[in-house]
Amino acid sequence: MKTPTLASLIALLLTFSSAAWADITQDYRAYIAWFQTHDPAADATQNFEKGTIHVFSAMGAGQYYPGLDHAIGTLIEKKHGVKDLKHMSDAVQGALHMQYMTAANVYAAEYNRTTARLLKLEVKPKTP
Repeated sequence: MKTPTLASLIALLLTFSSAAWADITQDYRAYIAWFQTHDPAADATQNFEKGTIHVFSAMGAGQYYPGLDHAIGTLIEKKHGVKDLKHMSDAVQGALHMQYMTAANVYAAEYNRTTARLLKLEVKPKTP
């Protein structure tokens, strides 16, 4: 059996990396489209009425709940559950990644605020 050369290993790694990046890019586009075509307040209300309540969270420098104070997000998570937003990061990997993170944050913030209001929790407007 031949030992792989460094060049062949690099070529394999680059092929895998570009294929993985193509998949992630495709995912970003699909997620952006989904977030932009769904109504987060309506989705939260429908889930509340069905009893499938959750809060969205994301990881950056630490866990956060878009649109909510951390204490309110934690309270909802402990009682009802959490769905983590994938591919969120403090390290932006390009314009498409930034578009995805912005769309995800906008959707999740409104979804979370609506869920908190439906649970009759005090929701303060977030200040920048």
